[in-house]
Amino acid sequence: MNKEQHSLRGLAILMIVMLHSGVLYTADYSFIYHNFISVTDMQMGVELLFVLAGFFLSKSLCKYSDSPCSIKKAAKEALYILKKKIKRLLPALLVWTLIPFILSIVCSDGVWLSEDVMRQKFISSVLFVRNFTEGNHPSAFGYIWAVSLEMQFFVAFSFLFFLTGRNKMLCLAIIVIFINTFYRLPGNETLFMFRFDSLLGGYVAYILYEKLKNNNMTAKLSPSLRLTLMLVLIISLMTCGRYFEQLTDFKFSAATLISIVIVVLASLELNIFQPIESKLLNYFADRSYSLYCCHIPSWFIMISAFNYFGLNHSYMWPFQIIFMLICTEITYRYIENMIMRLDLKSRPASAT
Repeated sequence: MNKEQHSLRGLAILMIVMLHSGVLYTADYSFIYHNFISVTDMQMGVELLFVLAGFFLSKSLCKYSDSPCSIKKAAKEALYILKKKIKRLLPALLVWTLIPFILSIVCSDGVWLSEDVMRQKFISSVLFVRNFTEGNHPSAFGYIWAVSLEMQFFVAFSFLFFLTGRNKMLCLAIIVIFINTFYRLPGNETLFMFRFDSLLGGYVAYILYEKLKNNNMTAKLSPSLRLTLMLVLIISLMTCGRYFEQLTDFKFSAATLISIVIVVLASLELNIFQPIESKLLNYFADRSYSLYCCHIPSWFIMISAFNYFGLNHSYMWPFQIIFMLICTEITYRYIENMIMRLDLKSRPASAT
């Protein structure tokens, strides 16, 4: 992952956190949040994050054979991908879905959902089917749908990639993205939990990158053009959901297409997104999965704490942010990194 891609990952996770940050604002400050979301749609950060995820999955898969293989081999490779993803995603997910479940049992302050509902959410999360069950009890804790969808996509896409081959998979990806521009399944309020076309967009982005990477485009872009292009793309991504608010199917497709362009340009290292590179974005990019897992539960833990001690909620949001950062750092250092270190130690010397 180059610097520009890394910065975009940090931008995407911050967009998602801002999307959910309505929980942070009390009545005194809610106008800030409502004014902000009236002109932007931060959920489009999901599309950018998904396109990046699909891009790097495609980069890994394309190192293998371009030709179709047998069903047996395709299934074997898909199971290998599944094993790697479970090892990568499950530990932090387990911790941050188990904590709300336990708190729903021991707390009676009305902050947490009922024990039965939280049990269902916990089980469906660790089984990576949360997007199929969340519609039964929609809530602020529904954000884990994205982890489930990504897991399902990685396994299914890997299987189809090895089974059909690179070129047929590209045709299929383009067809699905085109169809989803006008029609999506399921056709109800839960459709946003099944928008895998942005993950397919990552594959399209990778193929485009491969076609363009040997062209010397850097000299053709002046600094002012790069800055203008960056601002147009990022602002378009952040606002397209509002422009196409009445076109529910198309707004996700629009964000996917914009994200494809953004990821391709970042991958070509044209320095278009260099202005947003910073230590802050790099920090959040490194910890993006840990932050995603813990941000909402950490906010609700702080709400319970303020309720328990009878503290004034007007001053709660800074404590929520601080506690979120603490939980993110602990999760990143002692769950994510620990699993990665153990995985490296378990590999044979030839693999490293």
